[in-house]
Amino acid sequence: MICNNCGAHFDDDLPKCPYCGDFHYAGAQKEYMDKLENMKENLDTLEKSVPQMYTNELKTQVKHVRKIVLIIISILAVLMLLFFMCFHLDSFSSRDEKQVLLFTKEAYPVADEYYEAGDYEGLLTFYHTSMSENENADFYSWDHYAFLICYENLTFFRDAAEKLDTDNFSDYDMQELLYCYISNHYYQKGYPMEKADQELVSSFEEEMEAVIDSLSLTEEELKEFNDLLNANEYPSWSDIDKFSQKVYKRIY
Repeated sequence: MICNNCGAHFDDDLPKCPYCGDFHYAGAQKEYMDKLENMKENLDTLEKSVPQMYTNELKTQVKHVRKIVLIIISILAVLMLLFFMCFHLDSFSSRDEKQVLLFTKEAYPVADEYYEAGDYEGLLTFYHTSMSENENADFYSWDHYAFLICYENLTFFRDAAEKLDTDNFSDYDMQELLYCYISNHYYQKGYPMEKADQELVSSFEEEMEAVIDSLSLTEEELKEFNDLLNANEYPSWSDIDKFSQKVYKRIY
């Protein structure tokens, strides 16, 4: 699963993104159904384990318990739905799965043309325009989606790098440099890409690495940076921000 909010990868079964906390409806629904099934199994086991002399009375009690459980579950379901609607009302109400499918059938061939022609700027413009103008736009299943995000990161990185030796370079630009580099590094490690895409993204990393080297990270900073790069899980934004602030204050 790719988080719609921060772009991080996480297990489809999780009810929210472990990095930014964004609500994941499908994962929350599965968690809810699993808990319901466990409760039912526990009740069935309880019925079979008591002595026969208490069976009839227990069955009566179980019926009452089940009614209470169903009432509680119904309340939780309503609360969950209200929570989901409050934070995701726009996307929930506006997205139409049929329209999403129609979009992919029409847009993916266009994206393929940009990609095959090597017009990555045109591809990125097409992506941004589609996402801003079409509420049903969805590129997550496109074959070169990982490459697209890495190229987008490269453009943000380049914009920040251009300011590096000027008075306009800010702490936010430092965040962009480090975040985009780390993000592309993790995309290469954790997201399946075709060989051609992998080679392109590797070339991006070489360009970005040259800029990172120009920051002349201290030994302590370099160790912390490598820890962020080699962590088993995608670093949180707060961890990257904390590190970038440290580097920015040292340089500026």
